[in-house]
Amino acid sequence: MLTFNAASAQASTIAGQSSSLTGVRRQCYCREHAEIVSNITNRNTHGAAEAMRVHLASVLGDMFPN
Repeated sequence: MLTFNAASAQASTIAGQSSSLTGVRRQCYCREHAEIVSNITNRNTHGAAEAMRVHLASVLGDMFPN
């Protein structure tokens, strides 16, 4: 299983970027992770699933911009 740092470095390689995350992206991803964890902690499965979908869309959009 990839760690977050390894996964972000791999994503950067795929996207052809020189650094793993910008400060703005890191803040965005941290907010998204907090939302996922909050929903899991509150046993809100639908909220957690939606937060995960939002996060994955965000990451994919950063990796493969239009």
